[in-house]
Amino acid sequence: MVSLDIPKSYSKDDFQLTNESLKDTYKDFDLMPLCTERFLLSLRYLISCKLIGNDAMVDQTIMSSDYRKFEIDEELQCLKLEEISSTKIQHAVETLSIYIKHENWKSSLIILKEILHEIMPSNIYELFRLAKSVDDTANLIKDKKIIFYLGNTGSGKSATIHFLSDLKRIVTAPFAKSITRCITPVTVYFKDINAYRQDSIILCDSPGFGDTNDPEVDTANGIAIVRAIRVCESVKPVLLISYTSIGDRYEGLKDLTYTLARLIQNTKDQIKAFSYIFTKYPKNEKETIHASLETINNTLSDQERSDTNFMDILRDMFEKTKKNACV
Repeated sequence: MVSLDIPKSYSKDDFQLTNESLKDTYKDFDLMPLCTERFLLSLRYLISCKLIGNDAMVDQTIMSSDYRKFEIDEELQCLKLEEISSTKIQHAVETLSIYIKHENWKSSLIILKEILHEIMPSNIYELFRLAKSVDDTANLIKDKKIIFYLGNTGSGKSATIHFLSDLKRIVTAPFAKSITRCITPVTVYFKDINAYRQDSIILCDSPGFGDTNDPEVDTANGIAIVRAIRVCESVKPVLLISYTSIGDRYEGLKDLTYTLARLIQNTKDQIKAFSYIFTKYPKNEKETIHASLETINNTLSDQERSDTNFMDILRDMFEKTKKNACV
């Protein structure tokens, strides 16, 4: 049996369950032929409905709680009849059946997510939805001046925009969990923040890099960044770097720099527009930022130094964190 550590307390927010997400799941499997993926998605939909309540049901013919349980059992039996070659997944399905038998819906959803990740490493339907959001956002920011907040999950992008704009349109999480799933533009009018200007600026929130649970988010994020740079009048990238993600040997910081270097070509022509915000640093570590960048620079391999874009960003970060630096 697969052993999973199930948190004692969970809410529907921890599973990111909304009426919209359930409708999307229903659409994903509704037109599918009978197959393992359909049974899994159908189970996720039915079990999610048990958690979120009747109001979220798309198919109103299964409003009855007893009938929903019957449907869950039926889908589970179909899943068990599938020829699954992976022993790991077979064991996970057996564990799932035990959770369902005891009506442990929260644990069932957790292990369902694990099984789906094994069978469907990337949710192509979600990728298409996110790509559509990219197109919609691109139209909103076309020919506009934007400030683009980039960084890993939990670095504080949403919280920073929330603070600067004094708006509640951006949802933030008190822990390192990805909330933003697509680029979210927020228009800030200078007159609303008592500035002596009549125009506005757009602050763009973005999904966190390295969200390994949702590879389709990373894919859409990369597309969105490139698209935004192409359609906007001007883009000022702001990279947020969290102390909790830099790593003992700064591998996290290097990985983040590499990610940005791959997304933005010809950085030398645009590097002056870059800004950096270092977040969640303890008071006694704030003065070590520049020194840590110097350590990274001094310990780079020849192969790392050969990456021009990577080196441009790292040098720029190094220069702009010097004491009394003019940035």
